[in-house]
Amino acid sequence: GTWMPDEWGKSGQRINISFIAEFTSSQLFDRDDFLRGGYANSKIMHVIDNEIKLGPSLSEGERTYKVKDGGWQVSVGDGPMGTDLLRFFFEVDEEIKHTGGDVYVPKGR
Repeated sequence: GTWMPDEWGKSGQRINISFIAEFTSSQLFDRDDFLRGGYANSKIMHVIDNEIKLGPSLSEGERTYKVKDGGWQVSVGDGPMGTDLLRFFFEVDEEIKHTGGDVYVPKGR
């Protein structure tokens, strides 16, 4: 299953988001349910210039959104066939989407 609403992405559209991040070695003391084990092995992810870019669509040009730094963690053995997963998040202050689109990044983490 997915946590997105049923109508999300039915159009077949997609969004392209780009950003540059630094996966720091600094301990993350923010609790986030997305990262396994609370604080254990969670580090700060710094988004360079605190912005991400939403790539252009057929009807709109590229747009820039401000974001807040987030966190990252390697989740050992949680991937397919016991592989490791890189989990990360950043925080957005507003919903990110193309006008009229049904695919979006929700506000928050």
